[in-house]
Amino acid sequence: MYEALELKKNLDQEQYNNPILERDKIRISLEVLLENPLPENQKILRAFHKRMIKHKEYILTFLHLFHVPFDNNASERAIRNVKVKQKVSGQFKTMSNISNAMIIFLVWFFAV
Repeated sequence: MYEALELKKNLDQEQYNNPILERDKIRISLEVLLENPLPENQKILRAFHKRMIKHKEYILTFLHLFHVPFDNNASERAIRNVKVKQKVSGQFKTMSNISNAMIIFLVWFFAV
């Protein structure tokens, strides 16, 4: 992945239309790496390996399309304000939170 990220930094828009040997070398090395079996006792790593095999055609998309970034930071930043607002606005995740809020509201309502 480090080699793929370095290649992405050095490519300009015109080079995406031409076949690139480095890009093919990286793709082949990824396929070879994914073909190797993992130890049975590494369950988390095996689950990650299985997902990588399932989605391997999408892993290096950023090397084939110029406008595709190699990370999803922009999309995470785009939804951050919405999620913070949702969190701050008093969303209830459990029924016990709702009942506690109602008790506080009723105590306040009848005290006024």
